[in-house]
Amino acid sequence: MKPFYIIFLTICCSTFGFNTSAQEDSTKVDLAKVIVVKNDGAVYIGVILFDDDREILINTDEVGRLYIPKHFIKSIKPYDPNAIKETETITLPTKDTIVTADEIPNSIPPPTILVEVPEDSAWQNYVSTKYIIHDNAMPLRKGEAFLKIMPIGVEAQIPLTKNWSIGAISTYWGFPVAFKTKYSIELNPKNYLSFDLLYGTMAFASFTGRGIKDGGGMASVSYTFGDRRKNFSFKLGYSLVHEETQNWVCDQFGCFPQPTTFYTYNHGVFAFGGMLPVSKNASFILDATVAIGEVEIIGSAAAAVRFGRKPRHQWQFGGSLWMSDGFFFPVPVPHLSYTYVFGERNP
Repeated sequence: MKPFYIIFLTICCSTFGFNTSAQEDSTKVDLAKVIVVKNDGAVYIGVILFDDDREILINTDEVGRLYIPKHFIKSIKPYDPNAIKETETITLPTKDTIVTADEIPNSIPPPTILVEVPEDSAWQNYVSTKYIIHDNAMPLRKGEAFLKIMPIGVEAQIPLTKNWSIGAISTYWGFPVAFKTKYSIELNPKNYLSFDLLYGTMAFASFTGRGIKDGGGMASVSYTFGDRRKNFSFKLGYSLVHEETQNWVCDQFGCFPQPTTFYTYNHGVFAFGGMLPVSKNASFILDATVAIGEVEIIGSAAAAVRFGRKPRHQWQFGGSLWMSDGFFFPVPVPHLSYTYVFGERNP
């Protein structure tokens, strides 16, 4: 019995000693609060109840008791309320994170959208290339094709490209009918240069004794400075007028046709014009021309007011003088017209 007793007593003592040692290790706890920071950034504040080589047991303020493997722990520091902000971390959204509209801070202002209102949309910029008779050097733009209706005829102009436009003018009975073209060059936003060609013919007046050999044209260069509302222009050109005259010889037996005679008349042309806004819906227009020939000087001067409450509907009213051989004569027909501006058409 004695050996058995000794063996039993030895086993009990060994077991008691182990349990005592284990109890002593598990009771070696620090009741002071600590801050545990994990590798993933999580932070826990509490009291460590158990600590060994593999893990700790912490009684946290947030979720209660929690086992944390030590290889997940980045640091353990004494708790200091004044330094808590230093251990806080901010987790940024990953590419897989979906941010809803409610999560967007209200402090971020909405994007600012700047809408530029083009200068072309203002009423005063329509018919901005046309004076009373002549054109200035500014190009006719998209959406500015127009039809001008006058007491004795009509005029129309359309843009073909950014700088090139064509037009035509005629009386209601078809003669004379003239065709024109203009190529503009923008030197800078306030200065323009253009090259103009104009030719008119009496080809459709055969019943009056006129024909294709009667007509004339002008080549000119224009310079304009100013903007679409207020501008002034100079024009220098050369004109040629040609006509065929039927000669007749009469005697006591009657009148007999003779060979026709072909005449040409050359003139150097100087013209100037301008426009000036006088109110929100009206502009003052000035147009003057002087043609210097071999034996005579002729000219004209006109002034008018252009107005319209709607941008694409413009009225014009004015008068003019005619000068020849040093005498001035008022033109009995007023410069009355209505201009309709065609908008840009969708393709």
